Amino acid sequence: MSPPLIPAIRLGVVPTHLRFVGGLVPDATGKYSRDAAGEIRLVAGMRELCAISPVKPSCVQISFFPGSDPAQVDELVTGLKALDLEVDFILMVGGVNPMDPADEDAVVAQLLPNLQAAIAHGTRNVSSTSIEGWMSTEPRRDGTAFEAAVAQNVKVHLRAYHEAGLAGSCIENWNIEFLRPGEFITFTNLERSWAFVSAANQALGKKFFKQLVDAAHCGDSGLSIVDNASLIR
Repeated sequence: MSPPLIPAIRLGVVPTHLRFVGGLVPDATGKYSRDAAGEIRLVAGMRELCAISPVKPSCVQISFFPGSDPAQVDELVTGLKALDLEVDFILMVGGVNPMDPADEDAVVAQLLPNLQAAIAHGTRNVSSTSIEGWMSTEPRRDGTAFEAAVAQNVKVHLRAYHEAGLAGSCIENWNIEFLRPGEFITFTNLERSWAFVSAANQALGKKFFKQLVDAAHCGDSGLSIVDNASLIR
């Protein structure tokens, strides 16, 4: 049996080692891939990881897609919780531009079922890259165009916050992640992502949105280690 984790931190993984397509991503009907025994691969894979890990994991982050079959999600989360893992959701948004007012309703329509599912399953933390479309080809936004992108993102995410009923819910934090240049074009470093997070919290009147710091993305962002350390402080 793995020894328990002593420090007051949560140790876990995003189980992409079990494959993104064919593992984390449900099929066109919203159902998850299963192993030969009929068990959802994510549950079976995390059971194996817990068994071989020198220190017992305490949490797992699951990429959550709009259109996932509710019964399958319930089976997945129940199976992971049975392994004594806290389950966090990564809210996935695709095919829409959160920075574009014309896509506002479509972005909120994708975020709402994800947030509602997180509440239904007692999730304390959600994360997302929902401030920009992945692998977009639109020009980088700077100056007043960047300020407009921040303002539109604040509007979208506060709409989702209120319409999903996050106030007083089990969700304690919504962690926002920026991506490296190539994956994102506008929100490509800690400073730019923090511009949204700080503005969203100011508009909401409390510190609910948090800045997720990914060391690999910081390293690819064009900012030095000293710059990133200063921003984190």
